[in-house]
Amino acid sequence: MKKMKFQEKWKKFAMCIAVAAAVLAASKAIPAYAGDFTDAITLPTNGTWSGKCELAEKTTDYYKFSVSTAGEADIKIMTYTPNLECTLYDANFNEIRRRNSYSGSETSPNTETIDWWLSQGTYYVSVSSRFEKSGNYKLYLSFTSSGITAADKDSYDSPQNMPLNGKVKGVFTYSNQEDWYKVKISSAGKYKYICQRSSKSRTTCHLYDKNLTELDTMKFYSSDTETKEVELKSGTYYIKIAGNEIGGTYTCQFNDVIPVKGDILADSKNQAQYKVTKAGRKGGTVTYQKSTNGAKTSITIPATVKIDGITYKVTGIASSALKGNSRVKKVTIGKNVSSIGANAFSKCTSLKSITIPSNVKSIGKQAFYNCKNLKTITIKTKKLTSSKVGTNAFKGIYKKATIKVPKSKFSAYKKMLKKKGVGTKVVYKKLS
Repeated sequence: MKKMKFQEKWKKFAMCIAVAAAVLAASKAIPAYAGDFTDAITLPTNGTWSGKCELAEKTTDYYKFSVSTAGEADIKIMTYTPNLECTLYDANFNEIRRRNSYSGSETSPNTETIDWWLSQGTYYVSVSSRFEKSGNYKLYLSFTSSGITAADKDSYDSPQNMPLNGKVKGVFTYSNQEDWYKVKISSAGKYKYICQRSSKSRTTCHLYDKNLTELDTMKFYSSDTETKEVELKSGTYYIKIAGNEIGGTYTCQFNDVIPVKGDILADSKNQAQYKVTKAGRKGGTVTYQKSTNGAKTSITIPATVKIDGITYKVTGIASSALKGNSRVKKVTIGKNVSSIGANAFSKCTSLKSITIPSNVKSIGKQAFYNCKNLKTITIKTKKLTSSKVGTNAFKGIYKKATIKVPKSKFSAYKKMLKKKGVGTKVVYKKLS
């Protein structure tokens, strides 16, 4: 009898508990999900508000969402009760950001926002009361993908590759605030790295050598694009691009600096200037413009010149290149020169001898005008014609100068040179 009475009482108690649970569940317009993170319900990322949810006393509601790429999450909570708080966590349940709503009522709700850049992965959102009281709320989540997978695990020891003259795209997030890249350079020269950011995230670019010695730093201030030129030797270099928790995307490229046609190049070693006539890291050509040392008495116009790691053929001598240079006594012209400009050596009154190499096809007017001490001219080229040698090209040279010409061109050149200003007392000789 006692056993039956106990069983009846137990059934009544269990029924009361079940009814109470049903009443509690039914009291919510949209069920809230109290419990722990394992009970979290998926929160849509499509930018729509949830229905009104009721937070029970002394409970916390949990949600989760997953994203396949890095991007910007916009989480909003609309509170109909003061002192509710919304918290964002990463996959390991570390708190990322918390927003407290200190106001809100059923007639005038309050909205708070968590706007954060996140890497790909799973995240959790909790809603709770600061004073463990009940209250109503709505949630909203939109996610704008960057289309980029955040490189959360890269480092100096495990860098990403940056192709020379290529472009990389990256993203800063809560968990990824710096990216490492490695770039290989095959030849010494000038290089330019360009970084562009999409947000006002504090951004810096650091350039290191293979020993992690910092060579250069580029900081963003008011501009969203920064550019630096550096001179580097061949080898391996590292670039660290650092942002902060504000997040955002960036692009970076590392280019070799190749002068374009028309650029003026300085050769500090040989104290001369050149003008680019054909651009390129390979196959480029230049024209000798002038000497930058007016005191030199011997000048070499080389066959090739290497400037900023790029080797060029010297294929021409510019007009007026050494005009009026009264100090120079000797000029050596490289084998790749094919043209000598007008007035190139005009009034070089101390110049005593010159050899015109075998590839020269044209000589401008007055090229050697009034070189009154020019006593020896050796012409190796067989490519000159009267139309390719300018007026008075040799007028005013030493009256009894010796001119050596190719044997096969002896008669033709003698006749042509006379028309171009050479006097009658000049001695002609045949080159063997």
